[in-house]
Amino acid sequence: MENKKICLILCIFLLVLVSCEISVTSNRDQIYKIDADTENLKFPVYYYDNNCTIINSYIEEESNTLELNIPDIFIKDGNEYKLKSMYNVSLYNTSENIVFPDSMDYLSARIIRPTKKIILPNDIKYIDLEFRPNVVEDIEFNIYKSGKYLGSKTNPYLYYYGPCDDANKIAIHKNCKFVELGNIKSNHILSVILNNNVISVKGFNEVKDKIKYKEDDGCYYLGSSNNKYYALVSCSDNVSNVNINSRCVVVGELAFKDKMLESLLINDNLKYIDAGAFYNVNGLKEIKLNDDLLFIGEKAFTISKIEKINLPKNIDSVYSIFEHAENLKEVNIEGELKYIYGGSFVATKIESFDFSSVCGIFGNAFATSKLKSADLSFVNFNTIPYGAFQSCEDLTNVILNDNIKIIEDFAFSQTNINEIDLSSVKQLGMTSFGFLGDLNIIYKGGETAFNTDVRNTSDAFYQTNIVIKDKE
Repeated sequence: MENKKICLILCIFLLVLVSCEISVTSNRDQIYKIDADTENLKFPVYYYDNNCTIINSYIEEESNTLELNIPDIFIKDGNEYKLKSMYNVSLYNTSENIVFPDSMDYLSARIIRPTKKIILPNDIKYIDLEFRPNVVEDIEFNIYKSGKYLGSKTNPYLYYYGPCDDANKIAIHKNCKFVELGNIKSNHILSVILNNNVISVKGFNEVKDKIKYKEDDGCYYLGSSNNKYYALVSCSDNVSNVNINSRCVVVGELAFKDKMLESLLINDNLKYIDAGAFYNVNGLKEIKLNDDLLFIGEKAFTISKIEKINLPKNIDSVYSIFEHAENLKEVNIEGELKYIYGGSFVATKIESFDFSSVCGIFGNAFATSKLKSADLSFVNFNTIPYGAFQSCEDLTNVILNDNIKIIEDFAFSQTNINEIDLSSVKQLGMTSFGFLGDLNIIYKGGETAFNTDVRNTSDAFYQTNIVIKDKE
């Protein structure tokens, strides 16, 4: 009898085990698509100008699936918004594949967990991918002439991620746009041949002893088949007066990092400045960028000592490019600046700014700057994001328009605003107007309507004395 009970228990255990295995196997065949309905999302999405962006977020799928599929359209209040960018996003995926939508033109992401295949957007303008060391070894790269690539749905060679271990030559595929050196394990001195479509060059600044360069006037270049000065990727330690070669198209990542420069001449043919290209550059007070420049990468002028710079007509987005450039007083915008990503003007000496063309502000865009006023009466977005104007101690005047419904945590904390019209606002975040001393609030319907209509945390006005006045 005891043996029969044992057999019965074993049978039940085996049935449970088999059903679990079947469940797991079945689940791995599924595609996990992030719910595009805003109400069900577990990470913040910012909506503006019929577009949306995901910023400073952690995305973790809820099930162990074959593919993590990020939607190209997100839905808010019944309206559709195209996903334009992902900025500083960490993907804690358990999927074998990650698929980014073709709607995106900017991607800055960390891949935290092992994955096999990554599908990039077709028409992406900028890619900054960071992989944990244990992730890279599991990725199934596309191979071309001893080089490893990630691709889009239509271009398998869009993004170069370093040579195979035994390579002694890097010949970039003609369809590749983004070149990142990755980890070099080869013992050879590598020669590099770019194509004429490359718009981003990363990872070459710190490996001078392993790459063959073309030197000109103290600067080191990588060439294409017909332009030996295509990309400036580094310079000598003692360079001070820089005349970028007239044929140079790309200034690569960290090319002038930590250099003391007395003068800089940029040629008319330059099209792309990569991430951190002038990071912590000293000596230069003014930089004149050329008219035909198309793109400036993340943190390009961070911690630099420049005081004056122009943004050419084609630059419509900035990505933390002047963060902690503490001497910067003047930025001449020659076109229409639409998107200001987090930290772009943090701790600068900018006193005034033209927001008339701006469609989106993200993160701590102007925090601790010397900004005195912010006229947001023409902007086309509905949210003042986290810490956007935090600790702008000289900020006394802010004008909002009817589009702005949400003011997030710390947005105007520790400023010196003494009066503001919040008639359009429906939600206030934590300490959004904290530490202001005295603040007059204008609201249609006065205090009763404000307390009824506006959802706010209990400490939205922490350490601030408020008086609510009816709008006439």
